[in-house]
Amino acid sequence: MKNRAGVLLLSIGIFLVFPLSSAAQWEQTNGPGGNTVYTLAVVGTKIFAGTGGGVFITADGGASWKSANTGLPEGHFVYCLGVSGPNVLAGASAGLYYSSNEGANWALATAGLPPDVDIKCFAEIGPDLFAGTGHRGIFLSRDHGLSWTAAGPGLPGRTASVDRLVALGPVLFAVSRLGGIFVSLNSGNSWAAADLKLSKAGIVTCLAVSGGQLVAAATRGIYVSSDNGVSWKEAKSGFPNDGYITCLGVIGPDILTGTSEGAIFVSTDNGSTWTAAGSGLPTGRAVNCLAVSGTTILAGIDPDDLDPDNIGDWSWSGGVYRSDDGGATWKASNPGLANTCIWHLLAIGPYLFAGWSTAVGALSTDGGDSWVPVDSVFSGLKSVMAHAEAGPFVFAATNKGIVRFRDKGTSWDILSPVIPVKFRYTDEVKHLAACGPTLFASTASQVFQSDDYGASWREVKIKLPTPRYYGAYIRELAVAGEDLFALVEVEEESAQLYISPKDGNKWRRFIAFPGTITARRLAVSGNKLLVGGWNGVYSVTHDGTKAEFTRKVGTDFGEGEVFGVRGTTVIAVTRQGAVFSTDSGETWAALPAGSPRGGISVLELGESYLYAGTLSSGVWRLPLSQVPVSKK
Repeated sequence: MKNRAGVLLLSIGIFLVFPLSSAAQWEQTNGPGGNTVYTLAVVGTKIFAGTGGGVFITADGGASWKSANTGLPEGHFVYCLGVSGPNVLAGASAGLYYSSNEGANWALATAGLPPDVDIKCFAEIGPDLFAGTGHRGIFLSRDHGLSWTAAGPGLPGRTASVDRLVALGPVLFAVSRLGGIFVSLNSGNSWAAADLKLSKAGIVTCLAVSGGQLVAAATRGIYVSSDNGVSWKEAKSGFPNDGYITCLGVIGPDILTGTSEGAIFVSTDNGSTWTAAGSGLPTGRAVNCLAVSGTTILAGIDPDDLDPDNIGDWSWSGGVYRSDDGGATWKASNPGLANTCIWHLLAIGPYLFAGWSTAVGALSTDGGDSWVPVDSVFSGLKSVMAHAEAGPFVFAATNKGIVRFRDKGTSWDILSPVIPVKFRYTDEVKHLAACGPTLFASTASQVFQSDDYGASWREVKIKLPTPRYYGAYIRELAVAGEDLFALVEVEEESAQLYISPKDGNKWRRFIAFPGTITARRLAVSGNKLLVGGWNGVYSVTHDGTKAEFTRKVGTDFGEGEVFGVRGTTVIAVTRQGAVFSTDSGETWAALPAGSPRGGISVLELGESYLYAGTLSSGVWRLPLSQVPVSKK
């Protein structure tokens, strides 16, 4: 029996033995890519990308990417990139970092900057380097970003969010979505409003210089000024009425604009008229940034889409798109851009599925060296939420319902009849558990049972509590001996454990955990039931009528929300890294390999690797040759 819901569950007939000292280290795979790219910058022959997973670099125009995060903090987004003298600059949500060796390593620039300042943009005029911040105004550096002083007064309240900085000769312009466009003629010592003629344009979103002119994009149009912002002329011919401009780029005499609806427009006459720039970009996804290197144009795409008809498609629709024909056609260019948040992993033979939320699934057949969308191999499949192993089959909860794989994934079918779905997002199948030919599937509020390997299904009634405010939903399923367990979260704070005989017909509340436990994960190790949460892993013992729970991972380790079990081996992911137990959670030791960057969200054992999905850095792997696996 193999039961998994967002945690590691090892293959039948094997167990893991971890040495207490080892040179084993996690290695980042080449994906999956496709999450948000906030900024792009050309540095010599290379292009840098700033993402939620740090910085990535391409030396071949986006055909392949490598992470460049040594020295950058985990868990913080890189919003802007710049170049000043010998330094590459990265503005993050936790401060400003610089690299003097093209991203090989980074150091924090602290002199003169407030702690944890949010850097949003850069501009340079001669020896003066300017940085705009999220809430602290503008700062000035004269040593290529190593030390800083606050720029002069004139911006609203000094706490304004400065979203764009642009230099036109000796004149510096600043864009604040809270206050409009400001201009300084003396290196930031004083500022004045420069957009009095744009009062009807809406919120100014970005600014660029083209042919000695200022080009301003706003929520209600695009405008051009040839007199340093004193007067403005609207230049909107050819633009659609929906969406707004999110970024501007300049290629020689041409101006490119990216929009919130995933379109790119180009003007060849200084913004007087505009035409759509080709096909291949995902619709409904904002274009965050543009960069030009030689004849190659790169666009950074935000995959998020609020259109409910598109939910489930987003994570393969973001990342970087590339055009080599002036914007006429575009294609995704994300190999190695491993900046995704992974919540689900499933290894079936040579196939490794990776998924996030209800988003498109990614598939690798070479241990993570390359990734493709799942539906490019398995037609119609886009997401894999959970799986369970029963007899000769592996079952997976997907966007198409429950799919049954045979022969290590070489054949598969969608089970019929399909479990009824009343509400598209709240009642999709989220968890699976199996014992022999019996398979259990749960939505947020219902449990279904099949006694014939998924050929037919029936609903088994479980009465959930009725909280006053937020509601209750099923977080996990597990089969232990003759009993079926459901972990239920109540009011988004407390948890309850329900028990039923394996026929699923007599559910009752078994344990009401105190609010301090925040139980969120459930699994079985040997004859013990384990519950994991933000503050540890607990062992639950019971005699069918009463139960006791004991904390097994103590305060030295912290949270155990992500954990997995096979036989008597347990792996838990804590604040300090991964820990393991070989006696069903009674004693613990640290996993010598440490932890991947980005924080582990899910674990899975494949044929050659132990895989870890992370919160911001895609999938990582640890060779089984370095993590000995023995026959049981």
